Amino acid sequence: MTGGAGFIGAHLVNRLASTHAGDIIVLDNLHRGYSRDSLPSSVDFRTADIRDQAVVADAARGCDIVFHLAAQSN
Repeated sequence: MTGGAGFIGAHLVNRLASTHAGDIIVLDNLHRGYSRDSLPSSVDFRTADIRDQAVVADAARGCDIVFHLAAQSN
């Protein structure tokens, strides 16, 4: 999931984790001041920018579903 530490992303991550939806990988650059503190410790959290294609490709390898919630809101 991209943008997983943001308001909507964190809620979705917590919901998925509570239903034991499988392995969860979260990418977030934490640019908006959010932190990993609101996410379950079972989540594979990676501080990264989605513009880094290699990082995104590595995180998505083997995934069945990707939730893309990263955005630049102004």
